[in-house]
Amino acid sequence: MVQGGALLALANVGGALCNYLFQAVIGRMLTMGQFGIVNSMLSISLIASVPANAISWSMTRFVSERAGPEQRPQIAALIQQAFQRLLIWFVPLCGLWLVLAPRAAEFLNMPSSGPIYASLAIVLATLIRPILQGSLRGLERFGVMAAANMTQSFSRVVLGALLVWVGTEATGALTGNALSLVIAALVAVPFLPFRRKAEMPLGGHGFQASELYAFFGPSLAIMGALAILSNADMVAAKAALPAAEAGVYSAASVFARGSLFFILPAVSVVFPRLARQHPGDRRVLELWMLAGVAGFQVVINICGTFLAPLLIRLLLGRTESGAIDLLPRFLWSMTPMTLAMIPIHFGMARASRRLAWGLPVIAVAYIAALVRFHVEPAWILNCLALASLCALLYSVATCTLGRRPDV
Repeated sequence: MVQGGALLALANVGGALCNYLFQAVIGRMLTMGQFGIVNSMLSISLIASVPANAISWSMTRFVSERAGPEQRPQIAALIQQAFQRLLIWFVPLCGLWLVLAPRAAEFLNMPSSGPIYASLAIVLATLIRPILQGSLRGLERFGVMAAANMTQSFSRVVLGALLVWVGTEATGALTGNALSLVIAALVAVPFLPFRRKAEMPLGGHGFQASELYAFFGPSLAIMGALAILSNADMVAAKAALPAAEAGVYSAASVFARGSLFFILPAVSVVFPRLARQHPGDRRVLELWMLAGVAGFQVVINICGTFLAPLLIRLLLGRTESGAIDLLPRFLWSMTPMTLAMIPIHFGMARASRRLAWGLPVIAVAYIAALVRFHVEPAWILNCLALASLCALLYSVATCTLGRRPDV
């Protein structure tokens, strides 16, 4: 478990560095307006891929319960069914996205619909990869996960920069993201079990449909709310602010959002173990993880506050006073959301219905606040900070301090 966490931690550090390099490269090659388009469309892609991410964590839970070598045919049957279920989401999503693309471009103040179509490619690639990642997580193949993550991060930089260099601007940067996800999926596929006709289990994967949906439903609600809470501000900034100002907002967000992914190695390693255990009192482990992440985040925030001019100059190759002023506020506004990732994922491991009801309510209230207060970056950040704090307090009260398990 420790070795798996170390591998994923190294991959995430490398991924974070590659993400920063990607942002720095396109930040220097694109105008601030085009830079804002890239980051806002990446946020929209994350929100649109919520069903796939919910399937990913569902796969982790159920694959971890079939982790024995004698049950690999059942795992293969489960993976096959997951891909079949994705088609239910795949076909209507493509049609709706294509129909709404021109209107979406107009709403987001984009000069063309190219980035909308490129982001659809990202979503389609994202629909496949979470099943692979979720299955590898359930099988505890953390080395393969680390290799796939690093491949995706590095190829994203190379392909994104190359396509921007040939003159495709934001559309090229987004297309590079989509291609990197496909490459990472190709790295992961050979390490998954796929059933042959000779070993097809008579009972399929062995789970009842009601059992699968009892976990997938709460996971979908939780992941949907989390995606909105983590990304809706980027959409609001792109739609409401002038193009250059939206780009400045995106630049300030790069460092703050990066902290969300530093805790995922620990969560990914612990999640399969939690899914296999009978629900019980896990407060000590959760509180220790919260304390450790809180201390780490405070150090990052302090460093980011004092080094903001240097960080923005390294990112964009020039000084942007607006981004420098926003960066410390962004860091502190995102901190509660970073901490909330721990109890949220712990709650999702046991299909917390209370979390599945409460987080969407907070997300809806957050959207309403953004609709009302979106005319200035500072107001958007105030909404983000308040929503993040509410998500943290509710998830800790529900999943960490609650007396009874959810399932």
